[in-house]
Amino acid sequence: MVENRPGASGTIGSDEVAKAVPDGHTMLVGPASIVSVPHLYPKLPYDVTKSLAPVIAIGSTSMALVVHHAMPVNTVQEFIAYAKARPGVLNYGSPGSGTHHHLCMELFKQQTAIDVVHVPYKGSSGATNDFIAGHIPTMFVPVHIALPMLKGGQIKMLGVTFRDRHPLFKEFPTLHEQGITGYDVDLWLVLWTTAGVPADIIGKYNAVVRELIAQPDMAQALANQGVIATPGTPEAFGKLVVEDYERWGKVIRAANIKAD
Repeated sequence: MVENRPGASGTIGSDEVAKAVPDGHTMLVGPASIVSVPHLYPKLPYDVTKSLAPVIAIGSTSMALVVHHAMPVNTVQEFIAYAKARPGVLNYGSPGSGTHHHLCMELFKQQTAIDVVHVPYKGSSGATNDFIAGHIPTMFVPVHIALPMLKGGQIKMLGVTFRDRHPLFKEFPTLHEQGITGYDVDLWLVLWTTAGVPADIIGKYNAVVRELIAQPDMAQALANQGVIATPGTPEAFGKLVVEDYERWGKVIRAANIKAD
């Protein structure tokens, strides 16, 4: 049975799984934002690093730094120089405060010392439409969302957020290789269960999902959304969860980001 439990940036569904009986019968498919949300809602009734247990990483994709086609820049370094010459003048859009679109730019700002102003929207469509229309000159968007706009000549794609080039889009350079050393943002998608579920049950789920995402039709379905399959052990992904939790906490605190 699949139950959709939307609301509060995914915390309602996450809370149900966190409080479920740890018998392996309750699972959660959760995006990378699951580790940034607790820093925006500090009074959550669960601890994402202790109340939930990762089972397997289903897939990963990258964000892309894009600019409107009319901007006179073609590389990341040109964009940085352009922004530094106009502190506080350029705006960037996002679907809302605390989204990865927002956090990626704040991380970029902190690593490059540029001053661009956040314009939060209530959802992706408004931000994307204003970006295409040229009302906001830049933003971060998922790479598969950027591609149609790039092919239509509406934008320029300056770089992707993976440390290494995206396996599905190898023609696009990364921010890291263009001088933003260590910049590495992975929009992972993970299957979780309740903390305390026995390791042998988690291992069985891990094996089954590995088989599923290895099937050609599943790999193609993921690729259609710019996602690459990234199966691994629960232990290995658990380390990444802690790293991302700490990394986004630092970004959010440094930028004084509050939930909408």
